[in-house]
Amino acid sequence: MNKKNKSLSFVLFIVVLLQIAIPGIHGADPVHAQDAYLPTLDPNPALINENFDSTPPGDALPTGWIKLASTNTEAYYQKIVQNAESGNSVELYSNMTSHTVGVYKYFDNQSGSVTFEVYHKLGNANTGTSQLYIINPAGVPAIKVWIDSANFYAFNNIGQTKVASHQNGKWYSIKIVANIETNKFDLYIDNALVAAQFGFSTASTELNRISLQTINNSKIVHESYWDQVRVAKSQTPPIVKNASPADGSTNVDVNTSGIQIEFNKAMDSTTINSSNIWVTKGVLDESVPFAVYQTGTSSYTLNLPVPLDYLTQYKVSLSENITDTEGLAIKAAKYVFTTVDNPLNVPSVVQFTRPADKEAFSLSDNITMRVAASDNEGIRRVDFYKGADYLGSDYDPPYEHTWNHSSIGSFTVTASVVDNQGKITTSKPATFTVNNFVAKIPVFLDHTGNPIEVLAPSAQIKAITSIENYTGAPKDAVLILALYSQDGTMKEMVNVAKTVAVNTSETYEATLTLPEDIEGGYVKAFLWNSMDEQVQLCEPVAIPING
Repeated sequence: MNKKNKSLSFVLFIVVLLQIAIPGIHGADPVHAQDAYLPTLDPNPALINENFDSTPPGDALPTGWIKLASTNTEAYYQKIVQNAESGNSVELYSNMTSHTVGVYKYFDNQSGSVTFEVYHKLGNANTGTSQLYIINPAGVPAIKVWIDSANFYAFNNIGQTKVASHQNGKWYSIKIVANIETNKFDLYIDNALVAAQFGFSTASTELNRISLQTINNSKIVHESYWDQVRVAKSQTPPIVKNASPADGSTNVDVNTSGIQIEFNKAMDSTTINSSNIWVTKGVLDESVPFAVYQTGTSSYTLNLPVPLDYLTQYKVSLSENITDTEGLAIKAAKYVFTTVDNPLNVPSVVQFTRPADKEAFSLSDNITMRVAASDNEGIRRVDFYKGADYLGSDYDPPYEHTWNHSSIGSFTVTASVVDNQGKITTSKPATFTVNNFVAKIPVFLDHTGNPIEVLAPSAQIKAITSIENYTGAPKDAVLILALYSQDGTMKEMVNVAKTVAVNTSETYEATLTLPEDIEGGYVKAFLWNSMDEQVQLCEPVAIPING
Protein backbone atom coordinates (compact mmCIF):
# COMPACT_ATOMS: atom_id res chain seq x y z
CA MET A 1 0.00 0.00 0.00
CA ASN A 2 1.44 3.37 -0.97
CA LYS A 3 2.05 5.63 2.01
CA LYS A 4 0.12 8.52 0.57
CA ASN A 5 -2.95 6.25 0.57
CA LYS A 6 -2.53 5.26 4.21
CA SER A 7 -3.78 7.17 7.17
CA LEU A 8 -1.19 7.69 9.83
CA SER A 9 -1.11 4.71 11.99
CA PHE A 10 0.15 3.16 15.13
CA VAL A 11 2.03 4.02 18.08
CA LEU A 12 4.42 2.20 19.92
CA PHE A 13 7.43 1.23 21.69
CA ILE A 14 9.72 2.21 24.26
CA VAL A 15 13.05 2.04 25.19
CA VAL A 16 14.16 -0.89 26.99
CA LEU A 17 17.60 -2.24 27.27
CA LEU A 18 16.18 -5.62 26.31
CA GLN A 19 17.90 -7.79 23.82
CA ILE A 20 15.42 -10.27 22.55
CA ALA A 21 16.08 -12.76 19.80
CA ILE A 22 13.47 -14.56 17.70
CA PRO A 23 13.96 -16.64 14.56
CA GLY A 24 14.41 -14.63 11.38
CA ILE A 25 14.82 -15.24 7.66
CA HIS A 26 18.08 -14.98 5.72
CA GLY A 27 18.12 -12.80 2.63
CA ALA A 28 20.14 -10.61 0.28
CA ASP A 29 21.33 -7.05 0.87
CA PRO A 30 18.40 -4.72 1.55
CA VAL A 31 17.24 -2.12 -0.96
CA HIS A 32 14.84 0.81 -0.59
CA ALA A 33 11.34 0.25 -1.98
CA GLN A 34 10.15 3.02 -4.28
CA ASP A 35 6.81 3.87 -2.67
CA ALA A 36 4.81 7.09 -2.89
CA TYR A 37 5.50 10.06 -0.64
CA LEU A 38 4.21 10.00 2.91
CA PRO A 39 1.29 12.27 3.79
CA THR A 40 1.81 15.42 5.82
CA LEU A 41 1.48 14.94 9.56
CA ASP A 42 -1.69 16.13 11.27
CA PRO A 43 -0.89 19.64 12.53
CA ASN A 44 -3.04 19.33 15.67
CA PRO A 45 -1.11 19.47 18.97
CA ALA A 46 0.42 16.16 20.04
CA LEU A 47 2.77 14.81 22.69
CA ILE A 48 5.07 13.68 19.85
CA ASN A 49 4.64 14.67 16.21
CA GLU A 50 7.78 13.74 14.25
CA ASN A 51 8.37 13.21 10.52
CA PHE A 52 12.21 13.63 10.70
CA ASP A 53 12.25 15.93 7.65
CA SER A 54 13.65 18.90 9.60
CA THR A 55 16.80 16.94 10.56
CA PRO A 56 19.48 16.59 7.85
CA PRO A 57 20.58 13.08 6.86
CA GLY A 58 23.32 11.79 9.16
CA ASP A 59 23.98 10.46 12.65
CA ALA A 60 22.34 13.35 14.51
CA LEU A 61 18.76 12.70 15.68
CA PRO A 62 15.99 15.27 16.21
CA THR A 63 15.82 16.96 19.61
CA GLY A 64 14.62 14.61 22.34
CA TRP A 65 15.35 11.38 20.49
CA ILE A 66 17.88 9.10 22.17
CA LYS A 67 19.90 6.15 20.83
CA LEU A 68 19.95 2.85 22.67
CA ALA A 69 23.34 2.27 24.33
CA SER A 70 25.70 -0.23 22.67
CA THR A 71 29.29 -1.46 23.00
CA ASN A 72 29.87 -1.69 19.24
CA THR A 73 29.69 1.31 16.93
CA GLU A 74 30.95 -0.22 13.68
CA ALA A 75 28.51 -2.99 12.88
CA TYR A 76 25.33 -1.01 13.43
CA TYR A 77 23.89 2.50 13.28
CA GLN A 78 20.84 4.60 13.96
CA LYS A 79 20.67 7.60 11.67
CA ILE A 80 18.49 9.85 9.56
CA VAL A 81 18.40 8.85 5.89
CA GLN A 82 16.66 10.31 2.90
CA ASN A 83 14.24 8.06 1.03
CA ALA A 84 13.11 8.89 -2.48
CA GLU A 85 9.59 7.86 -1.55
CA SER A 86 9.16 9.47 1.87
CA GLY A 87 11.62 12.23 2.53
CA ASN A 88 13.67 11.69 5.68
CA SER A 89 13.14 8.76 8.03
CA VAL A 90 15.03 6.90 10.76
CA GLU A 91 17.05 3.89 9.58
CA LEU A 92 18.06 1.22 12.10
CA TYR A 93 20.83 -1.05 10.76
CA SER A 94 22.70 -4.01 12.20
CA ASN A 95 24.77 -6.98 10.95
CA MET A 96 25.55 -8.32 14.42
CA THR A 97 23.87 -11.44 15.78
CA SER A 98 21.42 -10.83 18.66
CA HIS A 99 22.17 -7.12 18.69
CA THR A 100 19.46 -4.52 19.38
CA VAL A 101 19.56 -1.13 17.66
CA GLY A 102 16.98 1.52 18.48
CA VAL A 103 15.88 5.04 19.27
CA TYR A 104 13.33 6.29 21.77
CA LYS A 105 11.72 9.44 23.06
CA TYR A 106 10.04 10.47 26.31
CA PHE A 107 6.72 12.26 26.57
CA ASP A 108 4.85 13.56 29.62
CA ASN A 109 3.48 10.81 31.84
CA GLN A 110 0.06 9.85 30.55
CA SER A 111 -2.97 8.10 32.01
CA GLY A 112 -6.40 7.72 30.47
CA SER A 113 -6.49 7.05 26.73
CA VAL A 114 -3.54 7.65 24.37
CA THR A 115 -3.10 6.97 20.65
CA PHE A 116 0.26 5.99 19.15
CA GLU A 117 0.89 6.08 15.39
CA VAL A 118 3.90 5.29 13.19
CA TYR A 119 4.89 4.17 9.69
CA HIS A 120 7.30 1.24 9.36
CA LYS A 121 9.12 -0.64 6.60
CA LEU A 122 11.62 -3.52 6.61
CA GLY A 123 14.30 -3.68 3.92
CA ASN A 124 13.68 -6.12 1.08
CA ALA A 125 15.97 -8.76 2.64
CA ASN A 126 16.09 -9.06 6.44
CA THR A 127 17.00 -11.62 9.09
CA GLY A 128 15.69 -9.93 12.19
CA THR A 129 12.74 -8.35 13.92
CA SER A 130 11.47 -4.81 14.45
CA GLN A 131 10.12 -4.06 17.91
CA LEU A 132 7.61 -1.32 18.74
CA TYR A 133 7.45 -0.65 22.47
CA ILE A 134 5.44 1.68 24.66
CA ILE A 135 7.05 1.90 28.09
CA ASN A 136 5.94 2.89 31.56
CA PRO A 137 7.90 5.20 33.91
CA ALA A 138 9.59 2.16 35.51
CA GLY A 139 11.28 1.41 32.17
CA VAL A 140 9.21 -1.73 31.49
CA PRO A 141 7.35 -2.27 28.21
CA ALA A 142 3.59 -2.12 28.75
CA ILE A 143 2.70 -2.59 25.06
CA LYS A 144 4.81 -4.61 22.60
CA VAL A 145 4.42 -5.15 18.85
CA TRP A 146 6.97 -7.11 16.80
CA ILE A 147 7.39 -7.30 13.02
CA ASP A 148 9.40 -9.86 11.08
CA SER A 149 9.60 -10.55 7.35
CA ALA A 150 6.35 -12.56 7.43
CA ASN A 151 4.07 -11.31 10.20
CA PHE A 152 3.00 -8.73 12.78
CA TYR A 153 2.77 -9.92 16.41
CA ALA A 154 0.97 -8.42 19.42
CA PHE A 155 1.88 -9.27 23.02
CA ASN A 156 -0.14 -9.43 26.20
CA ASN A 157 0.74 -10.72 29.68
CA ILE A 158 0.48 -14.32 28.43
CA GLY A 159 2.56 -14.27 25.27
CA GLN A 160 2.61 -13.30 21.60
CA THR A 161 -0.11 -13.66 18.97
CA LYS A 162 0.32 -13.44 15.19
CA VAL A 163 -2.20 -10.77 14.11
CA ALA A 164 -1.43 -9.89 10.46
CA SER A 165 0.82 -10.84 7.56
CA HIS A 166 3.78 -8.69 6.50
CA GLN A 167 5.80 -8.12 3.34
CA ASN A 168 9.34 -6.73 3.21
CA GLY A 169 10.00 -3.54 1.29
CA LYS A 170 6.53 -2.13 1.91
CA TRP A 171 5.44 0.72 4.17
CA TYR A 172 2.74 -0.07 6.75
CA SER A 173 0.80 2.25 9.01
CA ILE A 174 0.52 1.08 12.61
CA LYS A 175 -1.79 2.53 15.25
CA ILE A 176 -2.34 1.62 18.89
CA VAL A 177 -5.24 3.06 20.89
CA ALA A 178 -4.40 2.38 24.53
CA ASN A 179 -6.72 2.72 27.52
CA ILE A 180 -4.34 2.98 30.46
CA GLU A 181 -7.18 2.86 32.99
CA THR A 182 -8.23 -0.61 31.79
CA ASN A 183 -4.76 -1.72 30.60
CA LYS A 184 -6.21 -2.69 27.21
CA PHE A 185 -5.27 -1.64 23.69
CA ASP A 186 -6.53 -1.94 20.11
CA LEU A 187 -4.01 -2.49 17.29
CA TYR A 188 -4.61 -1.34 13.71
CA ILE A 189 -2.49 -2.20 10.66
CA ASP A 190 -3.28 -0.06 7.60
CA ASN A 191 -6.47 1.07 9.38
CA ALA A 192 -7.71 -2.52 9.83
CA LEU A 193 -8.35 -3.63 13.42
CA VAL A 194 -6.17 -6.74 13.91
CA ALA A 195 -6.08 -7.02 17.72
CA ALA A 196 -8.99 -5.83 19.88
CA GLN A 197 -8.75 -5.14 23.62
CA PHE A 198 -5.40 -6.86 24.11
CA GLY A 199 -4.10 -6.74 27.68
CA PHE A 200 -0.89 -4.86 28.46
CA SER A 201 2.25 -6.99 28.75
CA THR A 202 2.89 -5.32 32.10
CA ALA A 203 0.21 -3.64 34.21
CA SER A 204 0.81 0.12 34.19
CA THR A 205 -0.89 3.23 35.57
CA GLU A 206 1.07 5.59 33.28
CA LEU A 207 3.06 5.54 30.04
CA ASN A 208 5.89 7.93 29.11
CA ARG A 209 8.12 6.53 26.31
CA ILE A 210 7.92 5.24 22.77
CA SER A 211 10.76 3.08 21.42
CA LEU A 212 11.56 1.96 17.87
CA GLN A 213 13.94 -0.99 17.77
CA THR A 214 15.55 -3.60 15.51
CA ILE A 215 17.22 -6.84 16.57
CA ASN A 216 19.34 -8.95 14.20
CA ASN A 217 19.22 -12.74 14.42
CA SER A 218 22.30 -13.59 12.33
CA LYS A 219 25.43 -12.02 10.86
CA ILE A 220 23.52 -10.87 7.81
CA VAL A 221 22.24 -7.35 7.26
CA HIS A 222 19.04 -6.27 8.98
CA GLU A 223 17.57 -2.82 8.51
CA SER A 224 14.26 -1.13 9.24
CA TYR A 225 12.83 2.32 8.57
CA TRP A 226 10.51 4.40 10.76
CA ASP A 227 8.61 7.59 9.98
CA GLN A 228 5.61 9.76 10.89
CA VAL A 229 5.67 9.09 14.64
CA ARG A 230 2.77 10.60 16.54
CA VAL A 231 1.68 10.27 20.18
CA ALA A 232 -1.51 12.07 21.21
CA LYS A 233 -4.11 12.07 23.91
CA SER A 234 -7.15 10.23 22.59
CA GLN A 235 -10.30 12.27 22.08
CA THR A 236 -12.75 9.85 23.65
CA PRO A 237 -16.46 10.65 23.71
CA PRO A 238 -18.27 11.39 26.96
CA ILE A 239 -20.78 9.01 28.47
CA VAL A 240 -24.14 9.62 30.10
CA LYS A 241 -24.50 8.20 33.60
CA ASN A 242 -26.79 8.41 36.61
CA ALA A 243 -29.62 9.78 34.48
CA SER A 244 -33.09 10.00 35.99
CA PRO A 245 -35.31 8.87 34.38
CA ALA A 246 -32.90 6.25 32.99
CA ASP A 247 -31.56 6.51 29.45
CA GLY A 248 -34.02 4.89 27.05
CA SER A 249 -36.95 5.04 29.47
CA THR A 250 -40.48 4.85 28.07
CA ASN A 251 -43.86 5.74 29.58
CA VAL A 252 -42.33 8.64 31.50
CA ASP A 253 -44.93 10.77 33.30
CA VAL A 254 -45.61 14.03 31.47
CA ASN A 255 -45.44 15.89 34.82
CA THR A 256 -41.86 14.75 35.47
CA SER A 257 -39.66 17.73 36.35
CA GLY A 258 -36.04 18.10 37.39
CA ILE A 259 -34.43 15.72 34.88
CA GLN A 260 -31.11 14.56 36.37
CA ILE A 261 -28.16 13.87 34.07
CA GLU A 262 -24.36 13.61 34.20
CA PHE A 263 -21.83 13.73 31.37
CA ASN A 264 -18.36 12.27 31.96
CA LYS A 265 -15.48 11.40 29.62
CA ALA A 266 -15.66 7.73 28.68
CA MET A 267 -12.02 6.84 29.41
CA ASP A 268 -10.53 9.92 31.07
CA SER A 269 -11.34 11.04 34.61
CA THR A 270 -11.76 14.64 33.51
CA THR A 271 -14.93 16.67 33.76
CA ILE A 272 -16.43 18.94 31.17
CA ASN A 273 -15.56 22.56 31.84
CA SER A 274 -18.13 24.17 29.54
CA SER A 275 -21.04 22.90 27.53
CA ASN A 276 -24.25 23.60 25.74
CA ILE A 277 -26.95 21.09 26.50
CA TRP A 278 -29.65 20.88 23.88
CA VAL A 279 -33.05 19.35 24.49
CA THR A 280 -34.99 18.34 21.40
CA LYS A 281 -38.30 16.60 21.10
CA GLY A 282 -39.98 14.73 18.32
CA VAL A 283 -41.21 11.43 16.97
CA LEU A 284 -39.05 9.34 14.65
CA ASP A 285 -37.39 11.70 12.18
CA GLU A 286 -39.08 14.85 13.51
CA SER A 287 -36.88 16.63 16.04
CA VAL A 288 -37.00 20.37 16.68
CA PRO A 289 -34.99 22.54 19.15
CA PHE A 290 -36.87 22.79 22.43
CA ALA A 291 -34.54 24.28 25.07
CA VAL A 292 -30.89 25.14 25.67
CA TYR A 293 -29.02 24.93 28.94
CA GLN A 294 -25.54 26.34 29.61
CA THR A 295 -23.50 25.38 32.63
CA GLY A 296 -19.95 24.65 33.74
CA THR A 297 -20.14 21.32 35.58
CA SER A 298 -20.70 17.71 34.59
CA SER A 299 -23.92 17.19 36.62
CA TYR A 300 -27.12 18.92 35.60
CA THR A 301 -30.73 19.33 36.67
CA LEU A 302 -32.94 20.18 33.71
CA ASN A 303 -36.17 21.82 34.81
CA LEU A 304 -38.23 21.31 31.69
CA PRO A 305 -41.62 23.06 31.55
CA VAL A 306 -44.38 20.63 32.49
CA PRO A 307 -46.56 19.03 31.43
CA LEU A 308 -44.39 17.45 28.75
CA ASP A 309 -45.98 16.31 25.51
CA TYR A 310 -47.62 12.90 25.48
CA LEU A 311 -45.91 10.03 23.68
CA THR A 312 -42.93 12.15 22.68
CA GLN A 313 -39.23 11.32 22.60
CA TYR A 314 -37.03 13.87 24.34
CA LYS A 315 -33.34 13.86 23.50
CA VAL A 316 -30.77 15.59 25.71
CA SER A 317 -27.41 16.04 24.00
CA LEU A 318 -24.13 17.89 24.27
CA SER A 319 -23.48 20.27 21.43
CA GLU A 320 -20.38 19.67 19.28
CA ASN A 321 -18.55 22.81 20.43
CA ILE A 322 -17.24 21.48 23.77
CA THR A 323 -13.80 20.91 25.26
CA ASP A 324 -12.72 19.05 28.36
CA THR A 325 -10.38 20.33 31.06
CA GLU A 326 -7.38 19.45 28.90
CA GLY A 327 -8.68 21.38 25.90
CA LEU A 328 -9.59 18.34 23.81
CA ALA A 329 -12.70 18.46 21.66
CA ILE A 330 -15.45 16.15 22.91
CA LYS A 331 -17.74 14.20 20.64
CA ALA A 332 -21.48 14.46 21.17
CA ALA A 333 -23.29 12.36 23.75
CA LYS A 334 -27.01 11.89 23.99
CA TYR A 335 -29.65 10.65 26.38
CA VAL A 336 -33.27 9.91 25.46
CA PHE A 337 -36.56 9.13 27.15
CA THR A 338 -40.14 8.88 25.88
CA THR A 339 -43.24 10.11 27.66
CA VAL A 340 -46.40 8.13 28.30
CA ASP A 341 -49.29 7.95 25.87
CA ASN A 342 -52.36 10.08 26.52
CA PRO A 343 -54.94 7.71 28.03
CA LEU A 344 -57.74 9.70 26.34
CA ASN A 345 -56.17 9.36 22.89
CA VAL A 346 -58.08 6.70 20.96
CA PRO A 347 -56.35 4.75 18.16
CA SER A 348 -56.56 5.95 14.57
CA VAL A 349 -58.70 4.20 11.98
CA VAL A 350 -56.61 2.97 9.05
CA GLN A 351 -57.39 0.56 6.21
CA PHE A 352 -55.84 -0.25 2.84
CA THR A 353 -57.98 0.65 -0.16
CA ARG A 354 -55.24 -0.52 -2.50
CA PRO A 355 -53.80 -3.04 -3.06
CA ALA A 356 -56.66 -5.39 -2.47
CA ASP A 357 -55.66 -8.36 -0.38
CA LYS A 358 -54.20 -11.11 -2.63
CA GLU A 359 -54.15 -8.79 -5.67
CA ALA A 360 -51.71 -9.73 -8.44
CA PHE A 361 -49.37 -7.33 -10.22
CA SER A 362 -46.89 -7.73 -13.05
CA LEU A 363 -43.26 -6.69 -13.18
CA SER A 364 -44.24 -3.68 -15.28
CA ASP A 365 -46.65 -2.28 -12.69
CA ASN A 366 -45.75 0.57 -10.37
CA ILE A 367 -47.69 -0.44 -7.29
CA THR A 368 -49.48 2.44 -5.58
CA MET A 369 -50.44 1.71 -1.99
CA ARG A 370 -53.32 3.82 -0.67
CA VAL A 371 -55.02 3.93 2.73
CA ALA A 372 -58.07 5.57 4.21
CA ALA A 373 -57.17 7.02 7.63
CA SER A 374 -58.84 9.17 10.27
CA ASP A 375 -58.08 10.25 13.85
CA ASN A 376 -59.88 12.48 16.34
CA GLU A 377 -56.56 14.22 17.22
CA GLY A 378 -55.60 14.80 13.58
CA ILE A 379 -53.02 12.91 11.52
CA ARG A 380 -49.38 13.91 11.40
CA ARG A 381 -48.39 11.41 8.70
CA VAL A 382 -48.79 7.85 7.42
CA ASP A 383 -45.73 5.58 7.14
CA PHE A 384 -45.66 2.67 4.68
CA TYR A 385 -43.71 -0.55 5.31
CA LYS A 386 -42.92 -3.72 3.35
CA GLY A 387 -42.40 -6.18 6.15
CA ALA A 388 -39.98 -4.34 8.45
CA ASP A 389 -38.56 -2.20 5.63
CA TYR A 390 -39.61 1.45 5.64
CA LEU A 391 -40.83 2.53 2.18
CA GLY A 392 -41.87 6.15 2.67
CA SER A 393 -44.38 8.54 4.25
CA ASP A 394 -47.24 10.75 3.14
CA TYR A 395 -48.27 13.83 5.14
CA ASP A 396 -51.45 14.76 3.29
CA PRO A 397 -54.55 12.87 2.12
CA PRO A 398 -55.03 10.87 0.06
CA TYR A 399 -52.33 8.89 1.93
CA GLU A 400 -50.44 6.85 -0.63
CA HIS A 401 -47.02 5.64 -1.69
CA THR A 402 -45.83 4.20 -5.01
CA TRP A 403 -43.39 1.30 -4.78
CA ASN A 404 -41.17 0.76 -7.81
CA HIS A 405 -40.48 -2.92 -7.25
CA SER A 406 -37.94 -4.97 -9.18
CA SER A 407 -38.64 -8.60 -8.30
CA ILE A 408 -41.40 -11.18 -8.38
CA GLY A 409 -42.83 -12.83 -5.28
CA SER A 410 -45.39 -12.41 -2.52
CA PHE A 411 -45.23 -9.24 -0.44
CA THR A 412 -46.93 -8.00 2.72
CA VAL A 413 -47.35 -4.28 3.43
CA THR A 414 -48.65 -2.29 6.39
CA ALA A 415 -49.41 1.37 7.00
CA SER A 416 -48.80 3.13 10.34
CA VAL A 417 -50.69 6.31 11.22
CA VAL A 418 -48.91 8.79 13.51
CA ASP A 419 -51.45 11.14 15.02
CA ASN A 420 -50.77 14.68 16.25
CA GLN A 421 -49.97 13.41 19.75
CA GLY A 422 -47.48 10.87 18.42
CA LYS A 423 -49.66 7.80 18.93
CA ILE A 424 -49.02 5.13 16.29
CA THR A 425 -51.73 2.85 14.92
CA THR A 426 -50.83 0.14 12.39
CA SER A 427 -53.20 -1.26 9.78
CA LYS A 428 -53.97 -4.88 9.13
CA PRO A 429 -51.46 -6.24 6.60
CA ALA A 430 -52.26 -6.45 2.90
CA THR A 431 -50.64 -9.23 0.88
CA PHE A 432 -50.17 -9.14 -2.89
CA THR A 433 -48.05 -10.88 -5.51
CA VAL A 434 -45.80 -9.68 -8.30
CA ASN A 435 -45.53 -12.20 -11.14
CA ASN A 436 -43.91 -12.49 -14.53
CA PHE A 437 -47.26 -13.67 -15.95
CA VAL A 438 -50.32 -11.79 -14.72
CA ALA A 439 -53.94 -12.32 -15.72
CA LYS A 440 -56.18 -9.56 -14.41
CA ILE A 441 -59.54 -10.52 -12.94
CA PRO A 442 -62.24 -9.66 -15.53
CA VAL A 443 -64.55 -6.70 -14.94
CA PHE A 444 -68.10 -6.26 -16.28
CA LEU A 445 -69.18 -3.23 -18.35
CA ASP A 446 -72.52 -2.22 -19.85
CA HIS A 447 -73.07 -1.17 -23.48
CA THR A 448 -71.82 2.37 -22.67
CA GLY A 449 -68.58 1.10 -21.14
CA ASN A 450 -69.53 1.83 -17.53
CA PRO A 451 -69.12 -0.69 -14.70
CA ILE A 452 -72.22 -2.77 -14.02
CA GLU A 453 -73.15 -4.77 -10.91
CA VAL A 454 -76.54 -6.28 -11.78
CA LEU A 455 -78.19 -7.30 -15.08
CA ALA A 456 -81.70 -7.14 -16.51
CA PRO A 457 -83.28 -9.08 -19.43
CA SER A 458 -82.19 -7.89 -22.90
CA ALA A 459 -79.12 -6.15 -21.44
CA GLN A 460 -75.79 -6.25 -23.23
CA ILE A 461 -72.79 -7.14 -21.04
CA LYS A 462 -69.08 -7.05 -21.79
CA ALA A 463 -66.28 -8.79 -19.83
CA ILE A 464 -62.84 -7.27 -20.23
CA THR A 465 -59.43 -8.34 -18.92
CA SER A 466 -55.73 -8.15 -19.80
CA ILE A 467 -52.71 -10.44 -19.58
CA GLU A 468 -49.02 -9.47 -19.29
CA ASN A 469 -46.30 -11.97 -20.21
CA TYR A 470 -42.67 -11.59 -19.06
CA THR A 471 -41.89 -15.31 -18.83
CA GLY A 472 -39.58 -15.50 -21.84
CA ALA A 473 -41.97 -17.62 -23.96
CA PRO A 474 -45.36 -16.98 -25.70
CA LYS A 475 -48.43 -17.91 -23.64
CA ASP A 476 -51.96 -18.86 -24.72
CA ALA A 477 -55.12 -17.73 -22.91
CA VAL A 478 -58.88 -17.74 -23.52
CA LEU A 479 -61.58 -15.53 -21.95
CA ILE A 480 -64.98 -17.25 -21.52
CA LEU A 481 -68.22 -15.34 -20.89
CA ALA A 482 -71.18 -17.66 -20.12
CA LEU A 483 -74.89 -17.30 -19.30
CA TYR A 484 -76.34 -19.64 -16.63
CA SER A 485 -79.92 -20.33 -15.58
CA GLN A 486 -81.06 -20.31 -11.97
CA ASP A 487 -80.33 -24.06 -11.66
CA GLY A 488 -76.73 -23.59 -12.92
CA THR A 489 -77.28 -24.86 -16.45
CA MET A 490 -75.16 -23.10 -19.07
CA LYS A 491 -77.48 -21.55 -21.66
CA GLU A 492 -75.05 -19.60 -23.84
CA MET A 493 -71.29 -19.04 -24.10
CA VAL A 494 -68.75 -16.94 -26.05
CA ASN A 495 -64.96 -17.12 -25.89
CA VAL A 496 -61.99 -15.12 -27.14
CA ALA A 497 -58.59 -16.87 -27.50
CA LYS A 498 -55.23 -15.17 -28.10
CA THR A 499 -51.50 -15.80 -27.80
CA VAL A 500 -49.60 -13.30 -25.64
CA ALA A 501 -46.12 -12.66 -27.08
CA VAL A 502 -43.03 -12.29 -24.90
CA ASN A 503 -42.76 -8.98 -23.00
CA THR A 504 -46.16 -7.79 -24.20
CA SER A 505 -49.70 -7.51 -22.93
CA GLU A 506 -53.01 -8.43 -24.58
CA THR A 507 -56.53 -7.15 -23.88
CA TYR A 508 -59.42 -9.64 -24.04
CA GLU A 509 -63.07 -8.60 -24.55
CA ALA A 510 -66.14 -10.84 -24.77
CA THR A 511 -69.77 -9.64 -25.21
CA LEU A 512 -73.21 -11.24 -24.56
CA THR A 513 -76.77 -9.97 -25.08
CA LEU A 514 -79.29 -11.45 -22.63
CA PRO A 515 -82.59 -12.96 -23.87
CA GLU A 516 -85.78 -10.96 -23.26
CA ASP A 517 -87.45 -13.83 -21.44
CA ILE A 518 -84.60 -14.64 -19.03
CA GLU A 519 -85.74 -15.08 -15.44
CA GLY A 520 -82.99 -14.99 -12.86
CA GLY A 521 -79.68 -16.74 -13.29
CA TYR A 522 -76.24 -15.15 -13.68
CA VAL A 523 -73.39 -14.38 -16.07
CA LYS A 524 -69.90 -15.71 -15.28
CA ALA A 525 -66.48 -14.77 -16.72
CA PHE A 526 -63.36 -16.88 -16.32
CA LEU A 527 -59.91 -17.10 -17.87
CA TRP A 528 -58.27 -20.39 -18.90
CA ASN A 529 -55.02 -21.28 -20.62
CA SER A 530 -57.00 -23.15 -23.31
CA MET A 531 -60.43 -24.70 -23.93
CA ASP A 532 -58.81 -28.13 -23.87
CA GLU A 533 -56.68 -27.98 -20.69
CA GLN A 534 -58.92 -25.49 -18.82
CA VAL A 535 -56.21 -24.38 -16.36
CA GLN A 536 -57.60 -21.41 -14.43
CA LEU A 537 -55.44 -18.26 -14.75
CA CYS A 538 -57.33 -16.05 -12.27
CA GLU A 539 -60.37 -16.10 -10.01
CA PRO A 540 -63.69 -16.27 -11.92
CA VAL A 541 -66.30 -13.55 -11.36
CA ALA A 542 -70.10 -13.60 -11.68
CA ILE A 543 -72.93 -11.07 -11.85
CA PRO A 544 -76.63 -11.81 -11.08
CA ILE A 545 -79.59 -11.28 -13.40
CA ASN A 546 -82.82 -9.71 -12.14
CA GLY A 547 -85.96 -11.06 -13.64
